[in-house]
Amino acid sequence: MHGSILTVHVVEARDLRPMDMDGTSDPYVVLQIEDQRIETNYKKSTLSPVWNESFTFDIVHGREPLKVVVMDKDTFGNDDFEG
Repeated sequence: MHGSILTVHVVEARDLRPMDMDGTSDPYVVLQIEDQRIETNYKKSTLSPVWNESFTFDIVHGREPLKVVVMDKDTFGNDDFEG
């Protein structure tokens, strides 16, 4: 794995939990590996977002797992953990 490149394609999510007062969510995905962090664009007012976004990471050590987290974007305060 040392010196490799990891490409991740974030496609979609389905049936997310409503996190906002209107019964929807404003989801985005956070990808983290080896001190690198990338976020997708957030999708407004949906529980089944489609991103179709690709990201590339330069892997130095190859010892850490890729962490994938879905968050809900909030205008005021901290963003909420979705899953």
